[in-house]
Amino acid sequence: MGRYEESLADLNKLLEIKPNNAWALRYRGGAYRIMNRYEESLADLNKSLEIEPNEASTLRCRGDAYCMTGRYEKSLDDLNKSLEIEPNNAEALRNRKKALENLNKSLEINPNNAFALRIRGKTYRMMNRYEESLADLNKVLEIELNNAETLSLRGATYGMMNRYEDSLLDLNKLLEIEPNNAEALKNREEVLADLNKSLEINPNNAESLRIRGEIYNMMNRYEESLADLNKLLEINPNNADALRNRGVTYRMINKYNESLSDLNKSLEIEPNNAEALRNRGVTYRMMKKYNESLLDLNKSLEIGPNSAEALSERGETNHKMNRYRESLIDLCKLLEIEPNNEFTSRYGNLIEWIPFEKLDKLQFIGEGGFGTIFSAIWLDGKPIIKKIYKLVNSHARLRLKLLAPLKKLNGLGLEIYGITQNAETQECLMVFQYANKGSLYKYLASNFNKLDWENKLMHLIEISDELARIHKSGYVHCDFHKLASKGDIYGVMPYIAPELLQGGKYTQASDIYSLGIIMAELSTGKRPFYGYSFDIGLALDICKGLRPGFS
Repeated sequence: MGRYEESLADLNKLLEIKPNNAWALRYRGGAYRIMNRYEESLADLNKSLEIEPNEASTLRCRGDAYCMTGRYEKSLDDLNKSLEIEPNNAEALRNRKKALENLNKSLEINPNNAFALRIRGKTYRMMNRYEESLADLNKVLEIELNNAETLSLRGATYGMMNRYEDSLLDLNKLLEIEPNNAEALKNREEVLADLNKSLEINPNNAESLRIRGEIYNMMNRYEESLADLNKLLEINPNNADALRNRGVTYRMINKYNESLSDLNKSLEIEPNNAEALRNRGVTYRMMKKYNESLLDLNKSLEIGPNSAEALSERGETNHKMNRYRESLIDLCKLLEIEPNNEFTSRYGNLIEWIPFEKLDKLQFIGEGGFGTIFSAIWLDGKPIIKKIYKLVNSHARLRLKLLAPLKKLNGLGLEIYGITQNAETQECLMVFQYANKGSLYKYLASNFNKLDWENKLMHLIEISDELARIHKSGYVHCDFHKLASKGDIYGVMPYIAPELLQGGKYTQASDIYSLGIIMAELSTGKRPFYGYSFDIGLALDICKGLRPGFS
Protein backbone atom coordinates (compact mmCIF):
# COMPACT_ATOMS: atom_id res chain seq x y z
CA MET A 1 0.00 0.00 0.00
CA GLY A 2 3.01 2.29 0.43
CA ARG A 3 3.16 3.06 -3.29
CA TYR A 4 -0.50 4.18 -3.27
CA GLU A 5 0.05 6.34 -0.19
CA GLU A 6 2.87 8.13 -2.01
CA SER A 7 0.68 8.51 -5.08
CA LEU A 8 -2.12 9.92 -2.93
CA ALA A 9 0.23 12.45 -1.36
CA ASP A 10 1.24 13.74 -4.82
CA LEU A 11 -2.37 13.84 -6.04
CA ASN A 12 -3.49 15.66 -2.88
CA LYS A 13 -0.88 18.38 -3.48
CA LEU A 14 -1.95 18.73 -7.10
CA LEU A 15 -5.63 18.98 -6.14
CA GLU A 16 -4.86 21.65 -3.56
CA ILE A 17 -3.51 23.75 -6.42
CA LYS A 18 -6.08 22.65 -9.04
CA PRO A 19 -9.16 21.28 -7.20
CA ASN A 20 -11.11 20.74 -10.44
CA ASN A 21 -8.47 18.77 -12.32
CA ALA A 22 -10.54 15.87 -13.72
CA TRP A 23 -7.46 13.73 -14.43
CA ALA A 24 -6.15 14.03 -10.85
CA LEU A 25 -9.60 13.35 -9.40
CA ARG A 26 -9.93 10.26 -11.60
CA TYR A 27 -6.56 8.84 -10.56
CA ARG A 28 -7.06 9.62 -6.88
CA GLY A 29 -10.50 8.00 -7.07
CA GLY A 30 -8.86 4.96 -8.66
CA ALA A 31 -6.23 4.81 -5.91
CA TYR A 32 -8.87 5.01 -3.21
CA ARG A 33 -10.77 2.16 -4.93
CA ILE A 34 -7.70 -0.11 -4.93
CA MET A 35 -7.21 0.71 -1.23
CA ASN A 36 -10.86 -0.30 -0.56
CA ARG A 37 -11.71 3.28 0.47
CA TYR A 38 -14.84 3.22 -1.70
CA GLU A 39 -16.76 6.25 -0.43
CA GLU A 40 -13.73 8.50 -0.90
CA SER A 41 -13.22 6.91 -4.30
CA LEU A 42 -16.82 7.62 -5.31
CA ALA A 43 -16.63 11.23 -4.11
CA ASP A 44 -13.63 11.89 -6.39
CA LEU A 45 -15.06 9.97 -9.35
CA ASN A 46 -18.40 11.79 -9.05
CA LYS A 47 -16.63 15.14 -9.14
CA SER A 48 -14.47 14.08 -12.08
CA LEU A 49 -17.58 13.02 -14.03
CA GLU A 50 -19.26 16.35 -13.31
CA ILE A 51 -16.33 17.94 -15.16
CA GLU A 52 -15.97 15.25 -17.88
CA PRO A 53 -19.29 13.33 -18.00
CA ASN A 54 -18.35 11.16 -21.00
CA GLU A 55 -14.93 9.94 -19.86
CA ALA A 56 -15.18 6.16 -20.37
CA SER A 57 -12.33 5.23 -18.01
CA THR A 58 -13.89 7.21 -15.14
CA LEU A 59 -17.27 5.60 -15.76
CA ARG A 60 -15.58 2.17 -15.72
CA CYS A 61 -13.79 2.95 -12.48
CA ARG A 62 -16.94 4.25 -10.78
CA GLY A 63 -18.90 1.26 -12.06
CA ASP A 64 -16.39 -1.05 -10.40
CA ALA A 65 -16.53 0.96 -7.14
CA TYR A 66 -20.34 0.75 -7.14
CA CYS A 67 -20.11 -3.01 -7.70
CA MET A 68 -17.70 -3.43 -4.77
CA THR A 69 -20.18 -1.61 -2.49
CA GLY A 70 -23.14 -3.74 -3.60
CA ARG A 71 -24.79 -1.02 -5.72
CA TYR A 72 -25.14 -3.25 -8.74
CA GLU A 73 -27.78 -1.18 -10.56
CA LYS A 74 -25.57 1.93 -10.54
CA SER A 75 -22.55 -0.20 -11.43
CA LEU A 76 -24.28 -1.57 -14.54
CA ASP A 77 -25.53 1.88 -15.49
CA ASP A 78 -21.98 3.26 -15.51
CA LEU A 79 -20.51 0.24 -17.28
CA ASN A 80 -23.21 0.41 -19.97
CA LYS A 81 -22.48 4.10 -20.53
CA SER A 82 -18.76 3.40 -20.80
CA LEU A 83 -19.46 0.63 -23.35
CA GLU A 84 -21.59 3.00 -25.43
CA ILE A 85 -18.42 5.14 -25.72
CA GLU A 86 -15.93 2.23 -26.03
CA PRO A 87 -17.97 -0.83 -27.13
CA ASN A 88 -15.10 -3.33 -27.14
CA ASN A 89 -13.36 -2.47 -23.90
CA ALA A 90 -12.46 -5.85 -22.36
CA GLU A 91 -12.33 -4.59 -18.76
CA ALA A 92 -15.78 -3.00 -18.97
CA LEU A 93 -17.25 -6.13 -20.59
CA ARG A 94 -15.73 -8.32 -17.88
CA ASN A 95 -16.92 -6.08 -15.04
CA ARG A 96 -20.38 -5.80 -16.57
CA LYS A 97 -20.74 -9.57 -16.59
CA LYS A 98 -19.82 -9.69 -12.90
CA ALA A 99 -22.20 -6.83 -12.01
CA LEU A 100 -25.02 -8.50 -13.96
CA GLU A 101 -24.56 -11.75 -12.05
CA ASN A 102 -24.78 -9.86 -8.76
CA LEU A 103 -27.81 -7.88 -9.95
CA ASN A 104 -29.60 -11.12 -10.84
CA LYS A 105 -29.07 -12.33 -7.27
CA SER A 106 -30.35 -9.00 -5.95
CA LEU A 107 -33.53 -9.28 -8.05
CA GLU A 108 -34.17 -12.78 -6.73
CA ILE A 109 -34.49 -11.15 -3.29
CA ASN A 110 -36.43 -8.05 -4.47
CA PRO A 111 -38.03 -8.90 -7.85
CA ASN A 112 -40.02 -5.63 -8.07
CA ASN A 113 -37.11 -3.19 -7.87
CA ALA A 114 -38.02 -1.03 -10.88
CA PHE A 115 -34.66 0.73 -11.10
CA ALA A 116 -32.76 -2.57 -11.06
CA LEU A 117 -35.10 -4.09 -13.65
CA ARG A 118 -34.69 -1.07 -15.94
CA ILE A 119 -30.88 -1.23 -15.73
CA ARG A 120 -30.90 -4.98 -16.37
CA GLY A 121 -33.28 -4.48 -19.30
CA LYS A 122 -30.93 -1.88 -20.77
CA THR A 123 -27.98 -4.23 -20.21
CA TYR A 124 -29.71 -7.14 -21.94
CA ARG A 125 -30.53 -4.88 -24.89
CA MET A 126 -26.88 -3.87 -25.25
CA MET A 127 -25.97 -7.58 -25.16
CA ASN A 128 -28.54 -8.25 -27.97
CA ARG A 129 -30.65 -10.34 -25.57
CA TYR A 130 -33.84 -8.58 -26.69
CA GLU A 131 -36.50 -10.93 -25.32
CA GLU A 132 -34.96 -10.79 -21.84
CA SER A 133 -34.68 -7.01 -22.18
CA LEU A 134 -38.38 -6.74 -23.07
CA ALA A 135 -39.41 -8.96 -20.16
CA ASP A 136 -37.65 -6.64 -17.71
CA LEU A 137 -38.87 -3.41 -19.33
CA ASN A 138 -42.46 -4.69 -19.49
CA LYS A 139 -42.33 -5.43 -15.78
CA VAL A 140 -40.99 -1.94 -15.03
CA LEU A 141 -43.90 -0.36 -16.93
CA GLU A 142 -46.33 -2.45 -14.89
CA ILE A 143 -44.77 -0.97 -11.74
CA GLU A 144 -44.18 2.58 -13.07
CA LEU A 145 -46.83 3.33 -15.68
CA ASN A 146 -45.67 5.83 -18.35
CA ASN A 147 -42.09 6.04 -17.07
CA ALA A 148 -40.40 8.08 -19.81
CA GLU A 149 -36.94 6.47 -19.58
CA THR A 150 -38.40 2.96 -19.74
CA LEU A 151 -40.67 3.82 -22.68
CA SER A 152 -37.60 5.11 -24.51
CA LEU A 153 -35.63 1.92 -23.78
CA ARG A 154 -38.48 -0.38 -24.77
CA GLY A 155 -39.19 1.61 -27.93
CA ALA A 156 -35.53 1.32 -28.94
CA THR A 157 -35.55 -2.42 -28.14
CA TYR A 158 -38.63 -3.00 -30.32
CA GLY A 159 -36.88 -1.09 -33.10
CA MET A 160 -33.84 -3.39 -32.90
CA MET A 161 -36.21 -6.36 -33.20
CA ASN A 162 -37.84 -4.79 -36.31
CA ARG A 163 -41.12 -4.55 -34.40
CA TYR A 164 -41.67 -1.07 -35.76
CA GLU A 165 -45.31 -0.64 -34.81
CA ASP A 166 -44.64 -1.54 -31.17
CA SER A 167 -41.60 0.74 -31.21
CA LEU A 168 -43.67 3.58 -32.62
CA LEU A 169 -46.38 3.17 -29.97
CA ASP A 170 -43.81 3.57 -27.19
CA LEU A 171 -42.01 6.46 -28.87
CA ASN A 172 -45.27 8.30 -29.59
CA LYS A 173 -46.39 7.85 -26.00
CA LEU A 174 -43.04 9.11 -24.76
CA LEU A 175 -43.23 12.16 -27.05
CA GLU A 176 -46.67 12.98 -25.67
CA ILE A 177 -45.10 13.07 -22.20
CA GLU A 178 -41.85 14.76 -23.29
CA PRO A 179 -42.29 16.34 -26.76
CA ASN A 180 -38.62 17.34 -27.02
CA ASN A 181 -37.09 14.08 -25.79
CA ALA A 182 -33.94 13.87 -27.93
CA GLU A 183 -33.53 10.10 -27.53
CA ALA A 184 -37.11 9.40 -28.62
CA LEU A 185 -36.82 11.72 -31.62
CA LYS A 186 -33.56 10.01 -32.64
CA ASN A 187 -35.07 6.54 -32.26
CA ARG A 188 -38.08 7.55 -34.33
CA GLU A 189 -35.74 8.74 -37.08
CA GLU A 190 -33.98 5.36 -36.94
CA VAL A 191 -37.30 3.52 -37.28
CA LEU A 192 -38.11 5.74 -40.25
CA ALA A 193 -34.72 4.99 -41.85
CA ASP A 194 -35.33 1.24 -41.47
CA LEU A 195 -38.78 1.56 -43.04
CA ASN A 196 -37.33 3.53 -45.95
CA LYS A 197 -34.84 0.72 -46.63
CA SER A 198 -37.60 -1.88 -46.34
CA LEU A 199 -39.81 0.01 -48.82
CA GLU A 200 -36.94 0.37 -51.29
CA ILE A 201 -36.81 -3.43 -51.40
CA ASN A 202 -40.59 -3.97 -51.30
CA PRO A 203 -42.38 -0.70 -52.21
CA ASN A 204 -45.87 -2.23 -51.86
CA ASN A 205 -45.50 -3.60 -48.33
CA ALA A 206 -48.80 -2.49 -46.81
CA GLU A 207 -47.70 -2.70 -43.17
CA SER A 208 -44.55 -0.65 -43.76
CA LEU A 209 -46.51 1.98 -45.69
CA ARG A 210 -49.06 2.26 -42.87
CA ILE A 211 -46.43 2.64 -40.15
CA ARG A 212 -44.33 5.11 -42.16
CA GLY A 213 -47.46 7.13 -42.90
CA GLU A 214 -48.19 7.29 -39.19
CA ILE A 215 -44.62 8.39 -38.41
CA TYR A 216 -44.82 11.15 -41.02
CA ASN A 217 -48.08 12.28 -39.43
CA MET A 218 -46.44 12.46 -36.00
CA MET A 219 -43.62 14.52 -37.53
CA ASN A 220 -46.15 16.93 -39.11
CA ARG A 221 -45.00 15.84 -42.58
CA TYR A 222 -48.60 15.52 -43.74
CA GLU A 223 -48.11 15.41 -47.51
CA GLU A 224 -45.65 12.51 -47.20
CA SER A 225 -48.03 10.80 -44.79
CA LEU A 226 -50.88 11.17 -47.29
CA ALA A 227 -48.71 9.81 -50.12
CA ASP A 228 -48.02 6.60 -48.15
CA LEU A 229 -51.62 6.20 -47.00
CA ASN A 230 -52.97 6.83 -50.51
CA LYS A 231 -50.67 4.14 -51.91
CA LEU A 232 -51.69 1.73 -49.16
CA LEU A 233 -55.40 2.34 -49.86
CA GLU A 234 -54.82 1.68 -53.57
CA ILE A 235 -53.47 -1.74 -52.54
CA ASN A 236 -56.17 -2.35 -49.90
CA PRO A 237 -59.13 0.07 -50.16
CA ASN A 238 -60.84 -1.39 -47.08
CA ASN A 239 -57.96 -1.08 -44.62
CA ALA A 240 -59.76 0.46 -41.64
CA ASP A 241 -56.56 1.59 -39.91
CA ALA A 242 -55.31 3.35 -43.04
CA LEU A 243 -58.67 5.05 -43.57
CA ARG A 244 -58.68 6.24 -39.97
CA ASN A 245 -55.09 7.50 -40.16
CA ARG A 246 -55.73 9.29 -43.44
CA GLY A 247 -58.86 10.85 -41.95
CA VAL A 248 -56.78 12.18 -39.07
CA THR A 249 -54.13 13.49 -41.47
CA TYR A 250 -56.75 15.29 -43.59
CA ARG A 251 -58.06 16.93 -40.43
CA MET A 252 -54.58 18.15 -39.55
CA ILE A 253 -54.44 20.08 -42.84
CA ASN A 254 -58.01 21.40 -42.35
CA LYS A 255 -59.58 19.19 -45.04
CA TYR A 256 -62.57 18.34 -42.86
CA ASN A 257 -64.88 16.92 -45.54
CA GLU A 258 -62.20 14.49 -46.72
CA SER A 259 -61.46 13.62 -43.09
CA LEU A 260 -65.12 12.90 -42.39
CA SER A 261 -65.44 10.76 -45.52
CA ASP A 262 -62.50 8.53 -44.53
CA LEU A 263 -63.63 8.21 -40.92
CA ASN A 264 -67.16 7.29 -42.06
CA LYS A 265 -65.73 4.51 -44.27
CA SER A 266 -63.52 3.29 -41.44
CA LEU A 267 -66.54 3.09 -39.12
CA GLU A 268 -68.57 1.22 -41.72
CA ILE A 269 -65.87 -1.48 -41.53
CA GLU A 270 -65.36 -1.28 -37.73
CA PRO A 271 -68.47 0.42 -36.26
CA ASN A 272 -67.32 0.09 -32.65
CA ASN A 273 -63.76 1.30 -33.02
CA ALA A 274 -63.39 3.76 -30.12
CA GLU A 275 -60.43 5.58 -31.71
CA ALA A 276 -62.27 6.13 -35.00
CA LEU A 277 -65.35 7.39 -33.12
CA ARG A 278 -63.21 9.76 -31.09
CA ASN A 279 -61.47 11.12 -34.18
CA ARG A 280 -64.74 11.57 -36.06
CA GLY A 281 -66.07 13.40 -33.00
CA VAL A 282 -63.12 15.78 -33.20
CA THR A 283 -63.64 16.33 -36.93
CA TYR A 284 -67.32 17.10 -36.33
CA ARG A 285 -66.32 19.63 -33.69
CA MET A 286 -63.88 21.32 -36.09
CA MET A 287 -66.81 21.56 -38.53
CA LYS A 288 -68.90 23.10 -35.69
CA LYS A 289 -71.27 20.12 -35.76
CA TYR A 290 -71.29 19.91 -32.00
CA ASN A 291 -74.25 17.57 -31.51
CA GLU A 292 -72.76 14.98 -33.89
CA SER A 293 -69.40 15.42 -32.16
CA LEU A 294 -70.94 14.77 -28.76
CA LEU A 295 -72.76 11.64 -29.98
CA ASP A 296 -69.52 10.10 -31.28
CA LEU A 297 -67.52 11.00 -28.19
CA ASN A 298 -70.21 9.61 -25.90
CA LYS A 299 -70.17 6.34 -27.83
CA SER A 300 -66.37 6.23 -27.75
CA LEU A 301 -66.49 6.63 -23.96
CA GLU A 302 -69.10 3.89 -23.64
CA ILE A 303 -66.56 1.56 -25.25
CA GLY A 304 -63.56 2.94 -23.33
CA PRO A 305 -64.85 4.86 -20.29
CA ASN A 306 -61.39 5.78 -18.99
CA SER A 307 -59.92 7.07 -22.25
CA ALA A 308 -58.10 10.28 -21.37
CA GLU A 309 -58.12 11.35 -25.04
CA ALA A 310 -61.89 10.92 -25.39
CA LEU A 311 -62.58 12.70 -22.08
CA SER A 312 -60.37 15.56 -23.19
CA GLU A 313 -62.15 15.89 -26.54
CA ARG A 314 -65.63 15.60 -25.01
CA GLY A 315 -64.70 18.23 -22.44
CA GLU A 316 -63.68 20.51 -25.30
CA THR A 317 -66.91 19.83 -27.21
CA ASN A 318 -69.06 20.44 -24.12
CA HIS A 319 -67.22 23.70 -23.60
CA LYS A 320 -67.94 24.77 -27.19
CA MET A 321 -71.63 23.98 -26.60
CA ASN A 322 -71.67 26.12 -23.43
CA ARG A 323 -72.28 22.95 -21.40
CA TYR A 324 -69.87 24.15 -18.75
CA ARG A 325 -70.97 21.86 -15.95
CA GLU A 326 -70.54 18.78 -18.20
CA SER A 327 -67.18 20.09 -19.40
CA LEU A 328 -66.03 20.53 -15.83
CA ILE A 329 -67.14 16.99 -14.92
CA ASP A 330 -64.97 15.66 -17.77
CA LEU A 331 -62.11 17.83 -16.53
CA CYS A 332 -62.50 16.41 -13.02
CA LYS A 333 -62.42 12.82 -14.26
CA LEU A 334 -59.48 13.58 -16.53
CA LEU A 335 -57.54 15.12 -13.66
CA GLU A 336 -58.14 11.97 -11.66
CA ILE A 337 -56.93 9.66 -14.48
CA GLU A 338 -54.09 11.78 -15.90
CA PRO A 339 -53.17 14.83 -13.79
CA ASN A 340 -50.67 15.99 -16.44
CA ASN A 341 -52.94 15.64 -19.46
CA GLU A 342 -52.65 18.51 -21.99
CA PHE A 343 -56.38 19.38 -21.70
CA THR A 344 -56.17 19.70 -17.93
CA SER A 345 -53.07 21.84 -18.39
CA ARG A 346 -55.02 24.13 -20.70
CA TYR A 347 -57.70 24.82 -18.10
CA GLY A 348 -55.56 24.27 -15.25
CA ASN A 349 -51.85 24.19 -15.29
CA LEU A 350 -52.68 24.79 -12.30
CA ILE A 351 -54.78 23.12 -10.22
CA GLU A 352 -54.32 20.07 -8.10
CA TRP A 353 -56.80 17.19 -8.19
CA ILE A 354 -58.03 16.70 -4.62
CA PRO A 355 -59.73 13.33 -3.93
CA PHE A 356 -63.11 14.03 -2.33
CA GLU A 357 -62.44 11.49 0.41
CA LYS A 358 -59.57 13.72 1.59
CA LEU A 359 -62.13 16.36 2.62
CA ASP A 360 -63.77 15.79 6.00
CA LYS A 361 -66.54 17.44 8.06
CA LEU A 362 -68.20 19.28 5.19
CA GLN A 363 -70.31 22.11 6.65
CA PHE A 364 -72.61 24.61 4.95
CA ILE A 365 -71.49 28.22 5.45
CA GLY A 366 -73.73 30.24 3.16
CA GLU A 367 -74.26 31.64 -0.31
CA GLY A 368 -71.22 33.38 -1.78
CA GLY A 369 -70.78 35.53 -4.83
CA PHE A 370 -70.11 32.51 -7.05
CA GLY A 371 -72.17 29.74 -5.46
CA THR A 372 -72.89 27.72 -2.36
CA ILE A 373 -70.03 27.76 0.14
CA PHE A 374 -68.96 25.01 2.53
CA SER A 375 -66.03 24.52 4.85
CA ALA A 376 -64.12 21.26 5.20
CA ILE A 377 -61.01 19.85 6.84
CA TRP A 378 -58.16 19.00 4.43
CA LEU A 379 -54.61 17.76 4.99
CA ASP A 380 -53.12 21.24 4.62
CA GLY A 381 -55.60 23.20 6.70
CA LYS A 382 -59.20 24.34 6.51
CA PRO A 383 -60.10 25.35 2.95
CA ILE A 384 -63.30 26.82 1.68
CA ILE A 385 -65.22 25.01 -1.05
CA LYS A 386 -67.33 26.67 -3.73
CA LYS A 387 -69.92 24.48 -5.37
CA ILE A 388 -69.53 25.04 -9.08
CA TYR A 389 -72.45 23.05 -10.37
CA LYS A 390 -75.02 25.50 -8.96
CA LEU A 391 -73.53 28.59 -10.57
CA VAL A 392 -75.66 30.48 -13.06
CA ASN A 393 -74.38 30.14 -16.62
CA SER A 394 -72.54 33.43 -16.84
CA HIS A 395 -70.60 32.66 -13.68
CA ALA A 396 -70.02 29.04 -14.61
CA ARG A 397 -68.58 30.15 -17.92
CA LEU A 398 -66.36 32.67 -16.20
CA ARG A 399 -65.24 30.19 -13.58
CA LEU A 400 -64.30 27.48 -16.06
CA LYS A 401 -62.41 29.88 -18.30
CA LEU A 402 -60.57 31.34 -15.32
CA LEU A 403 -59.25 28.12 -13.79
CA ALA A 404 -55.72 28.67 -15.05
CA PRO A 405 -55.65 32.49 -14.75
CA LEU A 406 -57.04 32.30 -11.21
CA LYS A 407 -54.23 29.96 -10.26
CA LYS A 408 -51.80 32.55 -11.54
CA LEU A 409 -53.49 35.10 -9.28
CA ASN A 410 -52.78 33.02 -6.17
CA GLY A 411 -51.53 35.32 -3.49
CA LEU A 412 -54.45 37.70 -3.89
CA GLY A 413 -55.82 37.03 -0.43
CA LEU A 414 -57.00 33.43 -0.83
CA GLU A 415 -54.94 30.48 -2.06
CA ILE A 416 -56.66 28.37 -4.72
CA TYR A 417 -55.89 24.74 -3.86
CA GLY A 418 -57.57 22.81 -6.67
CA ILE A 419 -60.78 21.05 -7.65
CA THR A 420 -62.60 17.95 -6.48
CA GLN A 421 -65.75 15.99 -7.25
CA ASN A 422 -68.35 14.43 -4.98
CA ALA A 423 -68.34 10.78 -6.05
CA GLU A 424 -71.99 10.27 -5.06
CA THR A 425 -73.59 13.39 -6.56
CA GLN A 426 -70.99 14.04 -9.34
CA GLU A 427 -70.93 17.69 -8.18
CA CYS A 428 -67.71 19.55 -9.00
CA LEU A 429 -66.24 21.90 -6.42
CA MET A 430 -63.37 24.37 -6.23
CA VAL A 431 -61.24 24.31 -3.09
CA PHE A 432 -59.98 27.60 -1.65
CA GLN A 433 -58.18 28.69 1.47
CA TYR A 434 -60.65 29.21 4.30
CA ALA A 435 -61.38 32.91 4.93
CA ASN A 436 -61.90 32.55 8.66
CA LYS A 437 -62.06 36.23 9.57
CA GLY A 438 -65.56 36.69 8.21
CA SER A 439 -66.92 39.62 6.19
CA LEU A 440 -65.65 43.20 6.24
CA TYR A 441 -68.89 44.20 7.98
CA LYS A 442 -68.31 41.73 10.84
CA TYR A 443 -64.63 42.67 11.07
CA LEU A 444 -65.42 46.38 11.42
CA ALA A 445 -68.18 45.71 13.97
CA SER A 446 -65.60 44.03 16.23
CA ASN A 447 -62.49 46.09 15.49
CA PHE A 448 -63.47 49.57 14.27
CA ASN A 449 -62.58 51.35 17.53
CA LYS A 450 -59.06 49.83 17.36
CA LEU A 451 -58.42 51.16 13.85
CA ASP A 452 -56.70 54.51 13.31
CA TRP A 453 -56.43 56.12 9.89
CA GLU A 454 -53.00 54.61 9.31
CA ASN A 455 -54.48 51.12 9.68
CA LYS A 456 -57.49 52.01 7.54
CA LEU A 457 -55.26 53.28 4.75
CA MET A 458 -53.08 50.16 5.02
CA HIS A 459 -56.18 47.95 4.51
CA LEU A 460 -57.33 50.06 1.56
CA ILE A 461 -53.88 49.90 -0.07
CA GLU A 462 -53.87 46.08 0.26
CA ILE A 463 -57.36 45.81 -1.27
CA SER A 464 -56.45 48.26 -4.06
CA ASP A 465 -53.23 46.39 -4.88
CA GLU A 466 -55.06 43.07 -5.13
CA LEU A 467 -57.77 44.56 -7.35
CA ALA A 468 -55.13 46.21 -9.54
CA ARG A 469 -53.41 42.84 -10.05
CA ILE A 470 -56.71 41.25 -11.06
CA HIS A 471 -57.41 44.09 -13.52
CA LYS A 472 -53.86 43.98 -14.89
CA SER A 473 -54.43 40.31 -15.71
CA GLY A 474 -57.49 41.32 -17.74
CA TYR A 475 -60.22 40.16 -15.34
CA VAL A 476 -62.85 41.61 -13.03
CA HIS A 477 -63.69 40.73 -9.44
CA CYS A 478 -67.51 40.94 -9.83
CA ASP A 479 -68.33 39.30 -6.49
CA PHE A 480 -72.12 39.73 -6.27
CA HIS A 481 -75.16 37.49 -5.92
CA LYS A 482 -77.77 36.47 -8.47
CA LEU A 483 -81.38 35.75 -7.65
CA ALA A 484 -81.86 32.28 -9.12
CA SER A 485 -85.49 32.74 -10.18
CA LYS A 486 -85.21 36.15 -11.85
CA GLY A 487 -81.52 36.80 -12.38
CA ASP A 488 -81.82 40.14 -10.54
CA ILE A 489 -79.01 41.44 -8.33
CA TYR A 490 -79.71 41.24 -4.60
CA GLY A 491 -77.93 40.51 -1.30
CA VAL A 492 -74.88 42.79 -1.15
CA MET A 493 -76.73 45.54 -3.01
CA PRO A 494 -74.87 48.42 -1.30
CA TYR A 495 -71.67 47.49 -3.15
CA ILE A 496 -73.22 47.16 -6.62
CA ALA A 497 -72.64 49.82 -9.29
CA PRO A 498 -75.78 51.53 -10.66
CA GLU A 499 -75.21 50.26 -14.22
CA LEU A 500 -75.33 46.67 -12.93
CA LEU A 501 -78.59 47.36 -11.09
CA GLN A 502 -79.95 48.46 -14.47
CA GLY A 503 -78.94 45.18 -16.14
CA GLY A 504 -75.50 46.16 -17.45
CA LYS A 505 -72.43 43.94 -17.55
CA TYR A 506 -69.81 43.92 -14.83
CA THR A 507 -66.61 45.72 -15.80
CA GLN A 508 -63.43 46.94 -14.21
CA ALA A 509 -65.21 50.27 -13.72
CA SER A 510 -67.94 48.58 -11.68
CA ASP A 511 -65.18 47.05 -9.53
CA ILE A 512 -63.80 50.55 -8.89
CA TYR A 513 -67.29 51.69 -7.80
CA SER A 514 -67.42 48.79 -5.31
CA LEU A 515 -63.97 49.78 -4.02
CA GLY A 516 -65.27 53.29 -3.40
CA ILE A 517 -68.14 51.88 -1.32
CA ILE A 518 -65.63 49.87 0.73
CA MET A 519 -63.68 53.09 1.32
CA ALA A 520 -66.82 54.68 2.72
CA GLU A 521 -67.45 51.68 4.97
CA LEU A 522 -63.89 51.76 6.35
CA SER A 523 -64.26 55.49 6.91
CA THR A 524 -67.46 55.31 8.98
CA GLY A 525 -67.39 51.77 10.37
CA LYS A 526 -71.01 51.38 9.27
CA ARG A 527 -72.49 49.31 6.51
CA PRO A 528 -73.21 51.39 3.39
CA PHE A 529 -76.79 52.73 3.32
CA TYR A 530 -77.12 51.77 6.99
CA GLY A 531 -80.81 51.95 7.97
CA TYR A 532 -82.14 51.31 4.44
CA SER A 533 -83.98 48.16 3.41
CA PHE A 534 -82.08 46.35 0.71
CA ASP A 535 -84.95 46.25 -1.76
CA ILE A 536 -86.09 47.67 -5.08
CA GLY A 537 -86.53 51.08 -3.46
CA LEU A 538 -82.86 51.29 -2.51
CA ALA A 539 -81.88 50.11 -5.99
CA LEU A 540 -83.88 52.96 -7.55
CA ASP A 541 -82.35 55.51 -5.16
CA ILE A 542 -78.82 54.31 -6.01
CA CYS A 543 -79.59 54.65 -9.73
CA LYS A 544 -80.79 58.20 -9.04
CA GLY A 545 -77.49 59.09 -7.39
CA LEU A 546 -77.77 58.12 -3.72
CA ARG A 547 -74.33 57.38 -2.23
CA PRO A 548 -73.07 56.57 1.28
CA GLY A 549 -71.33 59.30 3.24
CA PHE A 550 -67.71 59.45 4.43
CA SER A 551 -66.57 60.17 7.96
